[in-house]
Amino acid sequence: MTMLLLKNKPLVQNLKSHYIKIEELILEMKEKKLTGFIEVKLKNAKDVLLYNSGKVVKVLKINSGVSVIDKDSVVFDLVRTGAMFSAYDMKEYIVTMVLFSIENEPLYENLTTEFIDVKKLLKKLQKDEFSGVVQIYWDKECEGAILTESGLPSASVYKEGDVIEEGAEALEDMVRRSEKRIAIVNVFTNEKRSE
Repeated sequence: MTMLLLKNKPLVQNLKSHYIKIEELILEMKEKKLTGFIEVKLKNAKDVLLYNSGKVVKVLKINSGVSVIDKDSVVFDLVRTGAMFSAYDMKEYIVTMVLFSIENEPLYENLTTEFIDVKKLLKKLQKDEFSGVVQIYWDKECEGAILTESGLPSASVYKEGDVIEEGAEALEDMVRRSEKRIAIVNVFTNEKRSE
């Protein structure tokens, strides 16, 4: 599972955990109505608190994979010596895209552009009036996502290195790149996974 956690709008970066007053920090993110995420880097993993309008909506542990964890374990990691803390602002639709990939039913997973055409896939989703997220992933430096409503793209974001594009330009570049270089494609519906 890929995570489109964009770091182009840092609020704070790389603070050592022993400098942080955790309660005040969490209160400030709530008061500022943060939409984005807090990242806690540890030696072999990182914790991510995903925020929407100042509320924690999901807490993740990312190492070789991604798993959902409880907030208390992240607070423990925040106070550990050697942990590094950063906070980033993101647009609400990007938080929605990330949540779709964690919480919602997959329609297709691990498709490869070696065997599928992204442009044709998008046309099929449009014909089916699909609502959800299409993720396209090349590597850690290059990934993107398309949010669709009733088959039509409502938002797109594409990241290549430090360059981030949004809208129609992002959509066009993802399709163009998928024709030239093999990518993995995941499609998530707007329906929650059954527990």
